[in-house]
Amino acid sequence: MKYMKIGELKAEARDKMLGNYSAAMGAYFFMRMILVTGLWFSLMAGTSVILSFIVSLAMMLLEGILIFGELEIYLKISVGQKAIAGDMFAAAKKFTKKAVQFRLIVLLILYGSLFAGFGVEYVLTRLSIMDKRLLIIAWLCIASMCIYLMITYSQTMYYIHDFNELSVLQACKKSRELMKGNKLALLWLYISFIPMYLIGAITMMIGIYFVHPYLKLALTEFYLDRVRQTQGIDVQV
Repeated sequence: MKYMKIGELKAEARDKMLGNYSAAMGAYFFMRMILVTGLWFSLMAGTSVILSFIVSLAMMLLEGILIFGELEIYLKISVGQKAIAGDMFAAAKKFTKKAVQFRLIVLLILYGSLFAGFGVEYVLTRLSIMDKRLLIIAWLCIASMCIYLMITYSQTMYYIHDFNELSVLQACKKSRELMKGNKLALLWLYISFIPMYLIGAITMMIGIYFVHPYLKLALTEFYLDRVRQTQGIDVQV
């Protein structure tokens, strides 16, 4: 199998984004506004820890739903269909249940890793072993495992979107199978966008509205290329 290289994926995404930035940027803008509103409500909760946690959890789950809606736009662009920013809301509504289920899995990985790190730190403190180098190594190992799991299940949402008959756990299994031998390639794809995100950040965040769609479409091209090469399937939205 001859997979597309990172440079080829980015070139493909760059070419397809031309003329489609309005839909992608509009969807991203809607997402940010909704989440900023949620953050405002979280701050309004004041010192109520429980209320603040509930609002924060609700916002993280909502973000997971909106990501599924946003995915609709990039899949349409990838296969040459016309996309508009409003597509994300119809798709988000369609996949709400599975989006929430998968988001909970993602949060379990993230918070599980965080609690594991604090757990190790607590144990070392109780044992009076506060070697900073050992602590750093422990956190690096936990962070690496977290990244490994996130990359392993990174294609789950695409499978959920494209194969409605799959349950969330079945989609997770499909992602795990697809990512065998592809984890490092996806990691490097993410890393290659870090300089662009840094540039976007120093331009009063305006540049992020161009970099984010570029990355999302490159990730979509990654998925489509791997599915096409491993399963011989041309995905149609």
